[in-house]
Amino acid sequence: MLLSGYRILLKEEHIDISKGVSRYLDDYGDLSKKGQDSLVCTYFNGRKVIEKMYWYSPAGIFGKEECMVLYKVD
Repeated sequence: MLLSGYRILLKEEHIDISKGVSRYLDDYGDLSKKGQDSLVCTYFNGRKVIEKMYWYSPAGIFGKEECMVLYKVD
């Protein structure tokens, strides 16, 4: 994992602000104040756990519907 540049998905979390769900991420701040549902993907790269935030979209048009199982780092 570490040398390949890939991360593997550990956890997927939908932050639904209409239900009062809140979450704070160091790089993104309070997700409930962003005004849109978020998708938090937790990955492991072989050395540490990394969290990425995406806008959530059930249809996957203006955001992501689900996290990728394998995520390639450029």
